[in-house]
Amino acid sequence: MDSNREAPQEEATVPSGVPTGAAVRPTNVRELIDGVASFRLGTGSHELIDQIRDLEDLTSAVAGLQARAAVAFDLSERREQAEAGVPVSKQGQGVSAQLALARRNPLHAVAGCSDWPGHLSPRCHTPSQLWRQAS
Repeated sequence: MDSNREAPQEEATVPSGVPTGAAVRPTNVRELIDGVASFRLGTGSHELIDQIRDLEDLTSAVAGLQARAAVAFDLSERREQAEAGVPVSKQGQGVSAQLALARRNPLHAVAGCSDWPGHLSPRCHTPSQLWRQAS
């Protein structure tokens, strides 16, 4: 919420027992998900529209965190592969498939259209082609 808006006084609590109006610092993503799942919607139009705007901010923040985690995962995998003696030209292979599965987007992983999402080979131009390849 914006600092100029008062936090709603609610009885609901997040799993850790901290009141929902208090600053909560989850120690892992699962705690954050649990906290969001227990969140209570506002009752009036103004409160609801503020919550929708704040949820958009949350969506953006989570997308940014996911992107940073994906880059960190890629670097970690490449480092482990280099330490295991994998040739440089082969390092990083399969990373995009693992990320696609983690994102619950298995069509990219199954089709094997490219090593990075968004860079489809000619055989994977349309979702229907992806679907046929995955079937």
